[in-house]
Amino acid sequence: MNIPTAIKKILVHNHWDEFNFQIMRDYYADKLKQSYSKFDYPLNEGIISKIALFYNMKLELNQSDILYFDVKKIKKYRPEAMQKVALKLGGNKVIYLADIHPGYLIVWLDEQEQVWADYDNLVYYYGSDIFSGIQNIVSGNILDAKKISI
Repeated sequence: MNIPTAIKKILVHNHWDEFNFQIMRDYYADKLKQSYSKFDYPLNEGIISKIALFYNMKLELNQSDILYFDVKKIKKYRPEAMQKVALKLGGNKVIYLADIHPGYLIVWLDEQEQVWADYDNLVYYYGSDIFSGIQNIVSGNILDAKKISI
Protein backbone atom coordinates (compact mmCIF):
# COMPACT_ATOMS: atom_id res chain seq x y z
CA MET A 1 0.00 0.00 0.00
CA ASN A 2 1.24 3.45 -0.90
CA ILE A 3 0.85 5.82 2.05
CA PRO A 4 0.49 9.46 0.95
CA THR A 5 3.28 11.72 2.20
CA ALA A 6 0.87 13.96 4.16
CA ILE A 7 -0.58 10.94 6.01
CA LYS A 8 2.89 9.56 6.73
CA LYS A 9 3.89 12.93 8.23
CA ILE A 10 0.77 12.89 10.44
CA LEU A 11 1.52 9.34 11.57
CA VAL A 12 5.20 10.00 12.28
CA HIS A 13 4.34 13.22 14.14
CA ASN A 14 2.14 11.06 16.38
CA HIS A 15 4.91 8.53 17.16
CA TRP A 16 3.99 5.96 14.50
CA ASP A 17 6.85 3.66 13.53
CA GLU A 18 6.79 1.95 10.13
CA PHE A 19 8.95 -0.97 11.25
CA ASN A 20 6.65 -1.80 14.17
CA PHE A 21 3.61 -1.36 11.96
CA GLN A 22 4.98 -3.85 9.42
CA ILE A 23 5.43 -6.40 12.20
CA MET A 24 1.91 -5.86 13.60
CA ARG A 25 0.00 -5.21 10.34
CA ASP A 26 -1.54 -8.69 10.02
CA TYR A 27 -2.58 -8.72 13.68
CA TYR A 28 -4.23 -5.31 13.32
CA ALA A 29 -6.02 -6.38 10.14
CA ASP A 30 -7.33 -9.58 11.76
CA LYS A 31 -8.60 -7.67 14.82
CA LEU A 32 -10.34 -5.12 12.60
CA LYS A 33 -11.96 -7.81 10.45
CA GLN A 34 -13.20 -9.54 13.59
CA SER A 35 -14.55 -6.29 15.07
CA TYR A 36 -16.30 -5.17 11.89
CA SER A 37 -17.62 -8.64 10.96
CA LYS A 38 -21.08 -8.12 12.48
CA PHE A 39 -21.79 -5.18 10.18
CA ASP A 40 -23.15 -5.46 6.67
CA TYR A 41 -20.44 -3.26 5.21
CA PRO A 42 -18.41 -3.90 2.04
CA LEU A 43 -14.99 -4.19 3.68
CA ASN A 44 -12.08 -5.16 1.49
CA GLU A 45 -8.37 -5.60 2.12
CA GLY A 46 -7.63 -2.07 0.91
CA ILE A 47 -9.97 -0.45 3.42
CA ILE A 48 -8.78 -2.72 6.23
CA SER A 49 -5.14 -1.87 5.41
CA LYS A 50 -5.87 1.86 5.54
CA ILE A 51 -7.74 1.66 8.84
CA ALA A 52 -5.00 -0.59 10.29
CA LEU A 53 -2.48 2.24 9.85
CA PHE A 54 -4.32 4.13 12.59
CA TYR A 55 -5.00 1.13 14.87
CA ASN A 56 -5.77 2.48 18.39
CA MET A 57 -3.90 5.74 17.65
CA LYS A 58 -4.54 9.12 19.19
CA LEU A 59 -3.71 11.81 16.64
CA GLU A 60 -3.14 15.34 17.91
CA LEU A 61 -5.42 17.82 16.17
CA ASN A 62 -4.29 20.86 18.16
CA GLN A 63 -3.20 21.51 21.73
CA SER A 64 -6.44 20.23 23.23
CA ASP A 65 -8.18 17.95 20.71
CA ILE A 66 -7.37 14.41 19.59
CA LEU A 67 -8.69 12.04 16.95
CA TYR A 68 -8.90 8.66 18.66
CA PHE A 69 -9.22 5.42 16.67
CA ASP A 70 -10.73 3.39 19.52
CA VAL A 71 -10.82 -0.21 18.27
CA LYS A 72 -12.77 -1.40 21.33
CA LYS A 73 -15.59 1.03 20.53
CA ILE A 74 -16.32 -0.70 17.20
CA LYS A 75 -17.97 -3.60 19.01
CA LYS A 76 -20.19 -1.29 21.08
CA TYR A 77 -22.33 -0.37 18.08
CA ARG A 78 -25.27 -2.50 17.00
CA PRO A 79 -26.07 -2.95 13.30
CA GLU A 80 -29.44 -1.25 13.87
CA ALA A 81 -27.73 1.86 15.27
CA MET A 82 -25.36 1.91 12.32
CA GLN A 83 -28.32 1.84 9.93
CA LYS A 84 -29.78 4.93 11.63
CA VAL A 85 -26.48 6.76 11.26
CA ALA A 86 -26.28 5.76 7.59
CA LEU A 87 -29.72 7.24 6.98
CA LYS A 88 -28.72 10.40 8.85
CA LEU A 89 -25.68 10.77 6.58
CA GLY A 90 -27.71 10.04 3.46
CA GLY A 91 -26.10 6.69 2.72
CA ASN A 92 -26.87 3.00 3.00
CA LYS A 93 -24.06 1.67 5.19
CA VAL A 94 -21.51 3.10 7.61
CA ILE A 95 -18.96 1.87 10.09
CA TYR A 96 -17.44 3.58 13.11
CA LEU A 97 -13.96 4.93 12.42
CA ALA A 98 -12.93 7.23 15.31
CA ASP A 99 -13.91 9.92 17.82
CA ILE A 100 -12.81 13.53 18.09
CA HIS A 101 -12.22 14.50 21.75
CA PRO A 102 -13.34 16.74 23.31
CA GLY A 103 -16.36 17.67 21.32
CA TYR A 104 -17.88 14.24 21.05
CA LEU A 105 -17.86 14.08 17.27
CA ILE A 106 -18.06 10.53 15.97
CA VAL A 107 -16.25 9.83 12.71
CA TRP A 108 -17.87 7.43 10.25
CA LEU A 109 -16.87 5.75 7.01
CA ASP A 110 -19.65 5.21 4.47
CA GLU A 111 -19.88 2.55 1.76
CA GLN A 112 -18.18 4.85 -0.78
CA GLU A 113 -15.26 5.26 1.69
CA GLN A 114 -16.28 8.87 2.41
CA VAL A 115 -15.40 10.25 5.84
CA TRP A 116 -18.12 11.97 7.90
CA ALA A 117 -18.50 13.15 11.48
CA ASP A 118 -21.65 13.91 13.41
CA TYR A 119 -22.86 15.27 16.70
CA ASP A 120 -26.59 15.45 17.45
CA ASN A 121 -28.08 17.20 14.42
CA LEU A 122 -24.81 18.45 12.90
CA VAL A 123 -23.10 16.51 10.11
CA TYR A 124 -19.63 17.28 8.73
CA TYR A 125 -18.14 15.93 5.53
CA TYR A 126 -14.35 15.55 5.57
CA GLY A 127 -13.32 13.65 2.47
CA SER A 128 -13.97 11.22 -0.35
CA ASP A 129 -11.57 8.59 1.02
CA ILE A 130 -10.00 7.61 4.32
CA PHE A 131 -6.70 9.39 3.76
CA SER A 132 -8.12 12.71 2.55
CA GLY A 133 -10.76 12.61 5.31
CA ILE A 134 -8.21 12.08 8.05
CA GLN A 135 -5.91 14.69 6.56
CA ASN A 136 -8.80 17.20 6.52
CA ILE A 137 -9.78 16.38 10.11
CA VAL A 138 -6.21 16.88 11.30
CA SER A 139 -5.90 20.18 9.41
CA GLY A 140 -9.35 21.38 10.57
CA ASN A 141 -10.70 21.51 7.02
CA ILE A 142 -14.44 20.72 6.90
CA LEU A 143 -15.55 20.28 3.27
CA ASP A 144 -19.27 20.55 4.04
CA ALA A 145 -21.44 21.03 7.10
CA LYS A 146 -25.18 20.74 7.48
CA LYS A 147 -27.78 20.81 10.17
CA ILE A 148 -30.40 18.10 9.91
CA SER A 149 -33.66 17.58 11.72
CA ILE A 150 -33.72 14.53 13.93
